[in-house]
Amino acid sequence: WMSRQTSLLGFVSRSAQPKRKGDEELEDQPAAKRARVAPTKRVALDISDDDFAGAAAPKAKSTVTKSPAKATPKKAPAKSAVTKSPAKSTPKKTLTRKAKNVKSMAEEGSSENEDGENEAPDWMDEEDDDDNDNDNDDQVEEEEKESKPRKRGMLSSTSTKKVEMKHTEKEREKRKREEKRKELRKTKFAFLENPLDEQKRPQTDPHYDPRTLHIPRSSLLSMTDFERQYWEIKRKCFDTIVFFKKGKFFELFETDAQVGHEVLGLKITDRVNMKMVGIPVSHFDFWAGKLVNLGYKIAKVEQTETPIMKKKQTDAKKQSKVKEAEESKVLHRELSKIITPGTVVDEGMLRDHHSNYLLSITESAGRTFGICFIDTSVGEFNLGYIEDDDQYTHLRTLIVRTRPKEIVFEKGTLQNKTLKLFKDQLSSPIMNQMNSNEVWSMDTIRDNLTYQNYFAPEDEEAEFDSWPEVLKDSWSKGLTISALGLTILYLKELKLDKELVSQRNFKTYDPLISPNHLILDGKALSNLEILENTTNLGTEGTLLKAIDKCLTPFGSRMMRRWVCTPLRKISDINDRLDAVDDLLGNPSVVEMITSTLKPLPDLE
Repeated sequence: WMSRQTSLLGFVSRSAQPKRKGDEELEDQPAAKRARVAPTKRVALDISDDDFAGAAAPKAKSTVTKSPAKATPKKAPAKSAVTKSPAKSTPKKTLTRKAKNVKSMAEEGSSENEDGENEAPDWMDEEDDDDNDNDNDDQVEEEEKESKPRKRGMLSSTSTKKVEMKHTEKEREKRKREEKRKELRKTKFAFLENPLDEQKRPQTDPHYDPRTLHIPRSSLLSMTDFERQYWEIKRKCFDTIVFFKKGKFFELFETDAQVGHEVLGLKITDRVNMKMVGIPVSHFDFWAGKLVNLGYKIAKVEQTETPIMKKKQTDAKKQSKVKEAEESKVLHRELSKIITPGTVVDEGMLRDHHSNYLLSITESAGRTFGICFIDTSVGEFNLGYIEDDDQYTHLRTLIVRTRPKEIVFEKGTLQNKTLKLFKDQLSSPIMNQMNSNEVWSMDTIRDNLTYQNYFAPEDEEAEFDSWPEVLKDSWSKGLTISALGLTILYLKELKLDKELVSQRNFKTYDPLISPNHLILDGKALSNLEILENTTNLGTEGTLLKAIDKCLTPFGSRMMRRWVCTPLRKISDINDRLDAVDDLLGNPSVVEMITSTLKPLPDLE
């Protein structure tokens, strides 16, 4: 018995124990799943020296009491088996699996109680208590883990309610801000509901000027510095889409923002008090070109100073002891240019290689017209004087040939038949009506040509003798010079007058003086569908569309002129046909010319 008892000393490792039921299944499972199972702790058998002393004595019949409450005769140490200490007397607990596993090893070391039942030694009860405690601890830990919200799982009900409450509060605050902005717009921007022009005339007034906007002083005073700066520019070009530079973006506000949202599909926002859409500075040509091709006017407002420059100026004024009125902290901006469908000069915005014409016209009694039309893509001015018939043949021919995108005239000076002719022959032209108090007189036109440095260096007068010859020859025709004055006045508003007039590119236009070409009037060009079809005034199915395979813009413009004014002399026609034969017979030469001309910019 002593040898068997001694074999239970030390630590009984897990490997020494027989495998428990289910261990084989556990080993086959993945490591991540096995990690969640608490390992079995090694069991230390605690046997005192007294126990050994009792074990070494001769075997004697003894009884072991279950509880200290029972009175049993005290046995001598030599004759008694292992007895329980009253201090360690606890109610018997259910054996754990570890205790069951080693039960067979300890059967002979157990003693019989009074009822004749085998009873496990004390150390098994103690181990049983520890094991139950460990089981309880594991159960508590698992319950605590389940009670905590998972990191990537669903939030607890309390957290979900908090998130929902925050979301509801944000939506409520957002609604309040929107309502506040709407109320602010009704008061601060009330002038946009029923806009008036600068002279306070409503849109129903026949003399209403759509270019200007009346803003009450009270509205201006209620605005911020930035808003006031914007509306001071917008009020002078109300019929124009204003691209307002702000940092690295061009922004559109209020009515312009609505156009950008509906026409261009840009996202509209109201971060500030005004509706707004924005585009990067690098994409200006793309978006502005789209609007221009759709018939809108574009205004470009640039920043003329940087934040660093503004700070230096502010610091310099603070150092000087001169007291000045409080200056705005907003960066200075000004209108740099206005781009219209008839005055596109940027190559990136040109939709095709054909010319864009702006036509200015004056009319007097008897169907007499003074005309000035300009191709802004090349800076070419054409001056003419027309005495027309009842059918407006010459004016119709001019309209069909040039297809002007914009018409400039003095308000109330054109006859209804003339206005109807423009509307019938052109597809939605822009009609720019100048007020009578804006139109220049002959003296004003001469002063501007003399002192605006169009034909002379700065600080010098451009004498009449230094003017272009065509301009001097046309000076005696008052209607023609008045039409030129309208053109220069309009270009001055667009900041394009010096760029174009100073090129001195003036020509005389007379549709009847063409000894080397046939004259095709407007009706012939329309009925033959030379330039536009009669279905939708487009280019599909026209002669020009079929034969214009030019690689350069200046080639397309020349082709258009050739089609409108075909040759009449047989010798000229044969010379042109011979040139075509020579090119067709030398494909290598054609390839060389093509590769040379194709990458060229618009040289005109």
